[in-house]
Amino acid sequence: MLNVTSEIGKLKRVIISRPEAALERITPENCNSFLFDDILYAKAAAKEHDHFAGILKQNDVDVLFMDELLEETIKIPQARRWLVDKLLSSYDFVLYSVKELHALLLEMDAKKLTYHIIAGLTLREANLINKGLMGYVCNSEDFILPPHPNQYFTRDPSCWIGNGVCINRMQFKVRRGESLCFSVIYKYHPLFTKEKFNIWYDGTENDHFPIEGGDVLILNKNTVIIGFSERTNINGVETLAHRLFQNDIDRIILVELPKKRACMHLDTVMTMIDHDAFCVAFEDFAPRALTVVQGNNINEIVVSEEKNLQTAIQRGLKVNEVRFISVGDTENEIIQQREQWTDASNLLAIAPKKVIAYKCNERTNKVLRAQGFDVIETVGSELGRGRGGARCMSCPIEREEV
Repeated sequence: MLNVTSEIGKLKRVIISRPEAALERITPENCNSFLFDDILYAKAAAKEHDHFAGILKQNDVDVLFMDELLEETIKIPQARRWLVDKLLSSYDFVLYSVKELHALLLEMDAKKLTYHIIAGLTLREANLINKGLMGYVCNSEDFILPPHPNQYFTRDPSCWIGNGVCINRMQFKVRRGESLCFSVIYKYHPLFTKEKFNIWYDGTENDHFPIEGGDVLILNKNTVIIGFSERTNINGVETLAHRLFQNDIDRIILVELPKKRACMHLDTVMTMIDHDAFCVAFEDFAPRALTVVQGNNINEIVVSEEKNLQTAIQRGLKVNEVRFISVGDTENEIIQQREQWTDASNLLAIAPKKVIAYKCNERTNKVLRAQGFDVIETVGSELGRGRGGARCMSCPIEREEV
């Protein structure tokens, strides 16, 4: 049942995450450290996210909420202990304050613990008796556990490839707790323990090179496209490649991205929206592309430089031509830049030629409709300010094969 072999097969089940609790903890002073350009209006973002969830449900998608899965999971004592131990792994357990914090989290009811894992826990909220040096040098509103405001971008910490999942190690430390939330769900929640699936990569255990799901696109059951970017390390890609080659994947297309915020992930600049069509961020989108296949033995890989990305994709799809549809207005650079910034190319295909897009990207949506696409608009005036669109906000775990 857990299987994703394309970007465009009819979407059956998806995990999304409500944003409000963590976004309410972002301030002008801490927003940059949590990878935000500004503070978002949390209640408006929550309403927009409800609208997004409603669209998915109206299109017969089984929507699972990460916070609900997490709460159900940490009712299991073994799962709770695993997660709490991992969350506090950087602390020195010799300290009385840490021992008290550890006990506090283990004893907290599941709903409250879920809230504080997502929204963070301040020194005031912990109300520790043995505060140690923290009580003398820290502000009462300083976080002992950091919030996860980026958690609503569920694509990055967890992405499914075929009948397996990558539990990703995030590039920035402030996002690594997101991966722990997915990891404990996959390892202990009954929905997943009753299923058989592979874990291709586990950044919460022994895999230490950063990979983020926004850089992973599933071209078909045999081919994956991976961006090596600001947030996905090439050594992590190679580790993942060797594992995928032992299963159904026989070709990986690597795309080199500029290491800058406007191109933070591959899906920031490119998403697949039909059997032969991709929405891309720039009219002259021509990144360096490499194709990787397995060599004569399991430890060998063969890398070839491609003429261009289109040629590499054509080989992977076994088609004569692919279409790149650029965002915005090719004759108006201002519109193009604005719509690229508001994730016009970060589309979630829920079926071939049927995509969810932000309403604010009017020009791009018009272009797509003119080319026969069914564009379902979701409001993203606040959500989009977190720098991600519909694809970023979704972690598909089941699609129909195409």
